[in-house]
Amino acid sequence: MKIRFTLAFVLFLFCLNPVRAQNYLGFQLNSVYGFESDHLKIFNNDLELDASYGYQFFAFYSYRFKKQKLEPKLAIGWKYLQFEGEFDEQAIFGNTYKLSILSGLDYRVHKKWIVGLDFIIENNLDFELFRAANSDLLRYNIQPRISYKLSKKWMASLGFSKVLYPRVNHFLIANPSNQFNLGLAYKPFKL
Repeated sequence: MKIRFTLAFVLFLFCLNPVRAQNYLGFQLNSVYGFESDHLKIFNNDLELDASYGYQFFAFYSYRFKKQKLEPKLAIGWKYLQFEGEFDEQAIFGNTYKLSILSGLDYRVHKKWIVGLDFIIENNLDFELFRAANSDLLRYNIQPRISYKLSKKWMASLGFSKVLYPRVNHFLIANPSNQFNLGLAYKPFKL
């Protein structure tokens, strides 16, 4: 936990120093495909889930160093996932919503290509059931990402999110351990 806080604090300090850097405010919309939800047994019957589909939206603040190729990023977003499956020979379906907080670092490999690594914290329990007494309320993910600049303000990205902790899902039926996302980012505002 100390390492996560230290990383977030260092990224925050980078964002405070506007000397030789450019600040951006932008938005990102992703299509999400999740798989490998936990295998659940309810009353000795298997709950088999197919892949989850959905989308996520982020509003982000990034800080690009002019002479270096690094760009720290902070974001807050919302994820919607829907799932389908089978339980006791009956089809089931549903959805879940997640609030996400992202802290990441991008590295410009080329004028058009960017690689990044994001650390994401999201709720591990539906909001109507969120209680301080429960353990494992938050889920921690790591996401390597590659992006391609389409223009000065538009960027396409592909990422793969993998759960770090908790690996066991106690609360949500559809909480896939692995998620691919493909999306577009738009940076309309220079600050």
